[in-house]
Amino acid sequence: MDFLDNPFSLNRSTVKIITIGNIIVPLLYALYAIFSLIQIGPTVSETDPDFVIGLFAAVLWLGFSVYELSIFPASAISVRTKYLAFHMLAAVILLGITGFSSPLAYTWIFFTIVTYIYFGKTGMLLNLGALPLMAAIDLFLNGSSKYFIVVDIMTAIVIMTIGALSAGAMRGARLDQHMLDASKAQVALQRERFAIIINNLADAVLGLDAHGKITVFNAASLKLLETSRPLSDLHIDSILALYDAKGKSVSLHQLLEKANSSETIDDFHAFIDDEKVELEIKFSIVHDIQSADFKKVKPERSYIIMLRDITAQKDLERERDEFIAIASHELRTPVAIAEGSLSNALLIAEKEGGGQNAFMGSVKEAYGQILLLARMVNDLNTLSRAEHGSADTPEYVNITDTLQKLYAIHLPSATAKKLQLDLHTDASLGSIFVSRMYLEELLQNIIGNAIKYTEKGSVTISAENNEGSVVLSVKDTGIGIGKSEQSRVFERFYRAEDYRTRETSGTGLGLYVANKLAKKIGTEIQLKSRLNHGSTFSFELPYGT
Repeated sequence: MDFLDNPFSLNRSTVKIITIGNIIVPLLYALYAIFSLIQIGPTVSETDPDFVIGLFAAVLWLGFSVYELSIFPASAISVRTKYLAFHMLAAVILLGITGFSSPLAYTWIFFTIVTYIYFGKTGMLLNLGALPLMAAIDLFLNGSSKYFIVVDIMTAIVIMTIGALSAGAMRGARLDQHMLDASKAQVALQRERFAIIINNLADAVLGLDAHGKITVFNAASLKLLETSRPLSDLHIDSILALYDAKGKSVSLHQLLEKANSSETIDDFHAFIDDEKVELEIKFSIVHDIQSADFKKVKPERSYIIMLRDITAQKDLERERDEFIAIASHELRTPVAIAEGSLSNALLIAEKEGGGQNAFMGSVKEAYGQILLLARMVNDLNTLSRAEHGSADTPEYVNITDTLQKLYAIHLPSATAKKLQLDLHTDASLGSIFVSRMYLEELLQNIIGNAIKYTEKGSVTISAENNEGSVVLSVKDTGIGIGKSEQSRVFERFYRAEDYRTRETSGTGLGLYVANKLAKKIGTEIQLKSRLNHGSTFSFELPYGT
């Protein structure tokens, strides 16, 4: 069965058009029949068969019109019965009163279309097949002159052609409508699924158009913003006033406009009901729409934003950082005292000739552990300062003087390991505008690491001009770092699996702290290394103006 056979699958527009046709066509037949009766009335009696048939047909057609105006059939059976009656009455009037070639015959096109809708292809073929039969009957009843033959044949051909084409067009339209309805249903289903998903997320989700107005929001958004009013069509900046770490107002919409890709930011806060709320904001660019005017191509973007309240998390981080800062600060004094005392004990023991006894070995081991603890405390203290942003005030730092100072600090430890420590700098190195403490701590960590993991050869500190900036690097001939581990050496507490690394004492914080400091001064450490052939750590900084 054709899907068009179901009359209740029609859309409202099609039903409305068919209903209007069901009223107009019967009226046309009734009026045409009445007109024909008026014309033949003076020449025939009221009992003449033609008059009786015409009057009966006119009354029936008027009845159909009134019925259609009052009640639309509610079942497929009554619809099919009605159109079967339409065909029979129309054939009676066309053959018995008006003639097949009358203008009224073209209403058969309407019957063809509706028959195809309710009866399918089989009904349409029967409908069109009736036309040649009616033309033949008309020729038999009214004469078979050449004129009547041509007119009836042409009428049948025209009606059949237009009817078939109209039915085909209707089928195409219905197929398109069917596909459109299926697509709409799929979109509605996906939208419902999307709504269920975002409304069950713990994070606030907001959809924004290119102008920053909210198009989609979930229940968590209302909870986070502590409001019950709908957010649709409100501008994001009107409901979420953001501030940076320094308390400066920030426009979220402007941040989105400047972004080129998805990002996550967690250094902004807002005041909701007079309470400070730290926020993690994740946003994604959904799509780009190009203007229809190709001379003025203007990208329009929409966004999906996820907001998370990380106030408790930030508080824990601050408490942790504060603890580290206090602990590292308080540990420095006892560690320094213990280091000095053990150093003096070693000197006394050596002078008294006890360098080989068990006491001397114990003191050396304790001294080594104190040095390790001292480095750890120093790393933690440096990390704490970097996290809190203390000592980050930039100033003009002379590159040559800084490198010579660090060279002098690390020369004794390099000499103790019989390593050659070199310093290579370009002539006329200028100054850079940077935090002096961060820069020195960064270089000290890299140089100290290079000396620690180099058993023989050299460590080279260098500075080179590079078109408005200076490239600082530390190169060693040490054990090197395997490719599989190079991406992890900047992780906190990470130490390479190489046994030579494990034989050397360390905390795994040195390069992590160095990486943190590099980001603080606006640069990035580059690593080039090959196992058993040494490593080179470098970074670039612009000259001060």
